[in-house]
Formats: sequence, C-alpha cells, structure tokens
Amino acid sequence: MMREMLVVLGAVLWSAPLCAEDTLRFGSVAIDPGDEAALPVWVHNAETIHGLSLAFSYEGRHLRVLRFAVNEQYVPASAVEYVRVVDVPAEDHAVIAVLFMWDAPSTSSGFPPAPNGEERCIGWIVFGSTEAMQPAPYTILPRNNMGDPPVSNTFAVNGGYSVLPALTAGVVDVRNHNVVRLSTVYARPGDAARMLVEVDHAQPLAGIQMALAFENDVLRLREDAPYSENPCVRSINYCGLPIEALLAPQVVEQFVLHVENELLPGRGWAGCGMVFDYIFPYQDHVLPAGTAQRILAAHFLVAGGAQAGARIPVMFTDGLGQPPIDNKVLTALRDDDGRVLDVVSIAPRLEHGAIIVVGDDAPFRRGYVNEDDRRNIGDAIALLGFLFAGAREPGCLKAADTNDDGKVNIADGIRLLGLLFIPAGPPLPAPSIDCGADPTADALSCAVSTYECGP
Repeated sequence: MMREMLVVLGAVLWSAPLCAEDTLRFGSVAIDPGDEAALPVWVHNAETIHGLSLAFSYEGRHLRVLRFAVNEQYVPASAVEYVRVVDVPAEDHAVIAVLFMWDAPSTSSGFPPAPNGEERCIGWIVFGSTEAMQPAPYTILPRNNMGDPPVSNTFAVNGGYSVLPALTAGVVDVRNHNVVRLSTVYARPGDAARMLVEVDHAQPLAGIQMALAFENDVLRLREDAPYSENPCVRSINYCGLPIEALLAPQVVEQFVLHVENELLPGRGWAGCGMVFDYIFPYQDHVLPAGTAQRILAAHFLVAGGAQAGARIPVMFTDGLGQPPIDNKVLTALRDDDGRVLDVVSIAPRLEHGAIIVVGDDAPFRRGYVNEDDRRNIGDAIALLGFLFAGAREPGCLKAADTNDDGKVNIADGIRLLGLLFIPAGPPLPAPSIDCGADPTADALSCAVSTYECGP
C-alpha cells in the first residue's frame, strides 16, 4: 500500500525546492477514550495545491488514523480524486496522500492560496482511540522521510512541482472525565470534622485507591479501632454513603486502610483502597458511571488550639507511604454483555479540600441557605441538593435547620417550601425576620453569616 501511494505521488512531484512562505501545521483536538475526533490540518500556501502528502508520528498503541477528510469549503468533493491513508500503528506513524487532480492540472481542481495570505484548514485527520487510553496530551509530530520507501510532508503545485513546507506539531488531548474531590467543611476547635470524598467518572469503576496528607499539628484522623476488620469503625470508611446503594445488591468486597498520623514531622497521611469485585467467582459488578458520587468519608479531629479562621488543607498526595501509593481510579472495560474484560488504572484530576476552623456561631436568618440576598426557591434547591444530590454543605447549617429541631434533613426542605408556597403559613422559628443567634442549643454550626447579618 505504501508503494502504491508513492507511485501516484511520483506522477505529480517533479522536484523539491523549499518555499519559506509555505507552512503546514497540525492543530489540536480533544477526544474521549473510545471515541473519534478530527484533528485540523492548517496550511499557508503561495500557490494552488494540487496534491499533498502527510507523514507523521503518533502514539500507535491506543490511537488509530482512520481517514482524512478534505475541507469542502475550498475544494468540492467532486475535485477530490484520490485519498489514501496508510496507518502503521505498530511503528507509531502514518502517511496520507491526497490528489485534487489526475490527468489535467488546473487551478480550479486544487486548494487555492488565500486572497489575504492567511492560514486556512485544508482538511482533518480523523483519529480513533481505545477505551484504555490514558488521559493526557499526545503529540502528533510531522516528520519527513518516514516509512519505506520514505515519504515527506509535501505540497504538489504548478502541475507537479513540490514544495516542502515548514512544519508544526499538533496535539490530540485525551480528556480526563475522572475527578476525585474532597469537600470543604467547617469545624470548631476540639470538634470532629467529617470530610466527604466524591468521584466523577464517565466509565464504570472497578475500584479506587486514594492517599491523603494533612497538617498533623492541628488535624488527626480519628482512629478509635485501628486494627478492626469492621470498616465502619475506621477513620475513613464508606458506611452509610450513597456508594452502598449504587453497588447494591453487591458490596465493597475489599477495603484496605492504613493511617499514619505521624508519618513525617508536621505531616499525617492515610492510604486507602477499595475493590468492588474481589472475591472469586467474579460477578462483574462495578460502580456505575456518574458524577459527585459520595464514596468515602474521612473523620478528623481538630486540635483544641486551632485558631478560628484558619483554613487547614487536606490534600491528595502521590508517592507517600510504604509502599508508596498514588491516587488512581480503576476503570472497568466491559463488553456489550457487561462482562469485565480488563481494568485500567487512571490518574484522575484531583480537587483538594480543607477544614475551616470557626469560633462562635455567626448571626443568621433562618431559611437563607444559599447565602444570597433573598429567601426563595433557590434556598430550597440548595438545601435538597446538599441532602440528596452531592451539592456543597451550606456555610450556615443553622440557617438550613428551618424547623429548629437541631437537625438538617428533608423535613427542613418541606418546611421551607411550605413557607414559600402556602399562603398565610406560619413563619420560620427565630431568628427568621431579624438577624440573631440560635435560641436553641444544638450541634449545628454557622460559620458564615447569612445576608446582611455579618459585620
């Protein structure tokens, strides 16, 4: 196939002078694993191009060159007489030949020069990727004298003369839809703080491994039963979280946690791993694709001497522990019948969290949940989103406790909706009209004043 293409090119290419005005630039395109995407090819040409050859290297293990599409804005489909793609993924390269003329060259059958000399897209290289491809930018590098016999990046002009343009590489950027994030929470000095770990993933997961680091002079993981085989009593666990319902009727079959509150001077660390289908015979069960799935909760203790207003970071950290642990999601590759064929380890995007230390509760008005300047349906949506859809925790939980029973649950959403939509309904418990403190003692915090209640 390579030699057939070169015979065709040899019929139109007579000599190879270099023209400094001409350029060939591979653009950039984003692609999802397992999908296709078209990489634009940009040219600046001083003369009409009657044919061209492209030669480039790329990551052939998980990318494929599928086809070349000519830009019909400049060259009608009837004028495209020959397109040939020779993809050699085993050698990480491909060559492409395109002819806009065959027997009688004419300016109307080619890619004309731009009237104002600007760069224009002559066509697109269509790439395909495998589902196992790691998210990252991959360089598409134009190179001359590739293959056997060698092919160079060349424009055929003026009835068969060749031009070697200046070359610029492009990028195929494989998107990373895998995100692991830590929540930001509020806690008083000496109190417990519960941080949630959420995951976004476009493909089913077979498991996850995670590693956290934190400042151990003001934070410690609460390890009441460090050697227990019951995961629900460990300082990081999945018990009572939505992941259990998402996996049902299956369960987490392997859960491993290692906590080092004194790993290094000033730094604590924890490494955790969970696998959903670990015990033979395998049942091919996975965590379905989704966003903001709450999969773990980390239970910290804030030092009594922590300063109010301090923001204590808790960060995902790679390479610590013995053996070193990196943050990874384990993506399950399945066939059409749902059988797991392979598991691929992928480094997700990481969004770190923090614990914000608060002092005395801030003044508030009950029902102002989303911290804007009015009490309306948006507050009810923010409250229900926090409870059931993975939305962020309100900065003033006391304001979300609309029925003043010391808890934030669905009853508060119902009470707030009743206030908004039932005429002549009773007002919310104080403080609801004027700013103030909670007259009822409870464990809820109010770290952020509601509208017009702060200094």
